[in-house]
Amino acid sequence: EACMKIFNASVNLMTKVGTKASSLFQKTAPATKVTDNVKYSENQLTHFQKIFEQGGIKSLLKSRESIGENLIEHQQKLQQYKSEGGYTSSVETEISNFQRELNAIDEVLRINK
Repeated sequence: EACMKIFNASVNLMTKVGTKASSLFQKTAPATKVTDNVKYSENQLTHFQKIFEQGGIKSLLKSRESIGENLIEHQQKLQQYKSEGGYTSSVETEISNFQRELNAIDEVLRINK
């Protein structure tokens, strides 16, 4: 039941940010985990593993939700900046970082399911 809640929460969030839900629980080694061609760092994985260990699934899912909201916000900003002809590199960097963080969280969920 707990795994289904996690999975459903992840599917809902990933639907919002445009990632396939089937990629949530891929069985690959942490060092080679890639979803949507974005790797996460070992530091990111360690960070979210600590969040899981200290606060459990609830804390990890709260982090995931917050990061997902930031990702959506930055994707909207990117479209705005592109349409206005502005600089996009810093927003693109943030988007990439949010994607890597989400991938690290997915890996922690996969490891601890």
